[in-house]
Amino acid sequence: MSGCGRFAPQTCQLPVGRRKKMIIPIKWLKEFIDVKNADEVIGILLKAGFESVKIQNAENFKGVVAAQVLKVTDIPGTGLKNCLVSDGRELCSVVCGAPNVDKGQLVAFARAGAELPGGVKISKKKIRGVMSNGMICSEKELGIGDDALGITVLKENLPLGAPLTFKKEESVDVEITANRGDCLSIYGIAREISFFSGKKLLNPPEFPEITQDQGTPPDFSIIREDDNCPLYRGCLIQGVTVSPSPAWIKEKISSLGLNPQNNIVDITNLMLFEFGQPMHAFDAGLITSKKIRISPSQKGEKIKLLDGTDYSLSENICLIRNDTEPVAVGGVMGGEKSGISPSTASIFLESAYFLPEAVYRASRIMGVATPSSMRFARGVDGIMVKKALMMAVHLIKETAGANSKVAGFFKEGKLPGRTPLMVRKKCVSSLLGTDVSADVMTKCLAQLGGVQSNEEGVFELLPNSWRNDLNIEEDVAEEIARFIGYENIPPRYPRIRRLPYGLPEGVMQRNSITGKLISSGFNEVITSDMISERKLFQKFTDVVRIKNPVSTDMGVLRPTLFVGLAEVFRRNVAHGLADIRIFESGSVFKNTSSGASFINEEELIAGMASGGIIPLSHYDCGEVDFFYVKGVLESVVRGFVKGFSAISAERINSPFLKNSFIFFRHGGKEKEAPQTDGRKNLPFFLIGEVPSEILNSFDIKKDYLTSSVVYFELYYKNFCAPASVEKKEYKAPPAVPAVQRDISVVVDESKKFSAVLEAVEAARPKYLYDIRLLDVYRGEQIEKGKKSVSLRLFFRGEGTLLQTDVDKEIASVLAILSENLQAVLREK
Repeated sequence: MSGCGRFAPQTCQLPVGRRKKMIIPIKWLKEFIDVKNADEVIGILLKAGFESVKIQNAENFKGVVAAQVLKVTDIPGTGLKNCLVSDGRELCSVVCGAPNVDKGQLVAFARAGAELPGGVKISKKKIRGVMSNGMICSEKELGIGDDALGITVLKENLPLGAPLTFKKEESVDVEITANRGDCLSIYGIAREISFFSGKKLLNPPEFPEITQDQGTPPDFSIIREDDNCPLYRGCLIQGVTVSPSPAWIKEKISSLGLNPQNNIVDITNLMLFEFGQPMHAFDAGLITSKKIRISPSQKGEKIKLLDGTDYSLSENICLIRNDTEPVAVGGVMGGEKSGISPSTASIFLESAYFLPEAVYRASRIMGVATPSSMRFARGVDGIMVKKALMMAVHLIKETAGANSKVAGFFKEGKLPGRTPLMVRKKCVSSLLGTDVSADVMTKCLAQLGGVQSNEEGVFELLPNSWRNDLNIEEDVAEEIARFIGYENIPPRYPRIRRLPYGLPEGVMQRNSITGKLISSGFNEVITSDMISERKLFQKFTDVVRIKNPVSTDMGVLRPTLFVGLAEVFRRNVAHGLADIRIFESGSVFKNTSSGASFINEEELIAGMASGGIIPLSHYDCGEVDFFYVKGVLESVVRGFVKGFSAISAERINSPFLKNSFIFFRHGGKEKEAPQTDGRKNLPFFLIGEVPSEILNSFDIKKDYLTSSVVYFELYYKNFCAPASVEKKEYKAPPAVPAVQRDISVVVDESKKFSAVLEAVEAARPKYLYDIRLLDVYRGEQIEKGKKSVSLRLFFRGEGTLLQTDVDKEIASVLAILSENLQAVLREK
């Protein structure tokens, strides 16, 4: 795991699922594959589908030459030294504080007037009373390393006065996609380049396995009690010395942009970035129980990690324990208490395989992402667990104690199995849109794993252990496409299966409705299906909670569209807008009475409106109110409901609206027989005004608004015909004018205008095509318990109607109203 001592661990607070970058030093890469330069690597990786950029060389310096130290004398009482230096041109007196400066050394000497990285200019100056005519430079001052204490001693036999032009090696910064955890290493990138270029890949050295018989104390043991760690290996190494790493290791670590720490930590980081295998080193002297126990965490259990932060854990996070005390979070980060320190004399070196989903979950819950967790969450190579451990042990023995005693342990469960994939030539060719030959497939599949051909055109592939992303036939087809080269696949127009009239059932109706709303001045918005339960204005008993939410603000699936619309409304008001009309088409989710495992999803359209009907008009066009929104929705419904059937309203008690009504098809009471389409009893839409307390709860400043805020829900599936949409046909506008007549009839007070419409619609007079309500009157001239309803009737025929034709139609309407509603024509 990253950061395995009491040093700054390489951590970052980033989501695990985000695309990651990998720095590839070209010099290091050349150890595994023969490449010319960074430009060649970028070209190959681009064809492989990896975006990469070249990292420019380090800033150079001027005026630095090779010089020899001829004499070194101490400056009394200062801890500094006066060095006589020859640069082949002159002798210079230089004050130096480095402890490793000595007579006869060939050093990097910056003459007076030299420029160092960072804009540092060297000049002659007195230091503790002694004139210094330049500087003997360290690695850090030259920008080629991190050693600031000692001077840079040149190994090459350079002539005195020779200009020095140190440069860092070229590197490539590669963006690795989330499914390619196997490329998060130098060796992984070399393997990918070999796959696409055909260049020979040099395999890393292998070392013999170390067993428990080679010197392990008999009382040291590993206990595996968590299936989230199916493979755990470790070596106990006694007699080590923690010290700075050799120059070649420090150079490699620095080339990645990291700071070298010590030989133990740097070697674990070397295995991490070179081979993609995270490792962790414990101070074995602090494992007092002599037991490494791998077990799940308990809720509320605490651990202090190497980043210095105390964490309170949830349950079922894989922990590495000193018997019962947690000393590391498996796959994420080590604990501070068992970290490596300069006094460490023995270490326990861990190399393990943790299940990707377990590490991903732990990293998410804890809010910590490290280079180790990033690799474990994508899946590491189970075979590399042992190989990397043996290489690390070899390096530690070389750098931390040649005579150290080493003993190995391992506990192995069941690693995730590799399932053979059936790859069909016909399917791959269909997916890629080009015929792929069997020879090309065989050559490509052979590099992806073990392959055999069962029959002509059908292959069986057992993916390599590091290719965790190859799970289905389509994954393999993608690899074949990359192997061929996307630029070599001929372009073809896709074959599109045309659906009747262009769109699936239901989509045309919804698009028609949203189009009507947009033409009425509404703007469509899109909000998240996931919301915070704290924002719900009432206690929903049937709310659907998410088990592993992305954040606490996205913990439930929305049971209403109101919350998202209110948030959009608030932001618009906060930006000074008062004329707002918005709507959203989406789904709401509720648990059914059958239990939490049965979730009901309902599609609807909801909206909010406030402000002027026509903003910035020169005329007073009125403000948005309940009746304006009702009129818009009625016009939408009438586009789908044939005939003259009116819409009945019923007041309801809404927990978040006032003056709220729900609207049905007339006669839509449950006690009445439904229509043949079975939708008569279902509501069409709901409208209501949003009260001040609800506006305040969403921090909507009502002072900025010029009218009430009206909310609606449109249940369009209750009035849109489920059958396929009829093909629209053009009809010419009428060639003859319409004839209109006004009549007034007296009916019982209990009769609604919708009953009048329904009675007339049932009879369907020949020439009557529309009927509108003009007025309802109650007064002295009208009998008590009665009311006068004034109607305007519109008639049109194929030709111009005669007066006698209209009179017959009116008589027919009056007869219908008299028979069904006992209506009487009002004479005056």
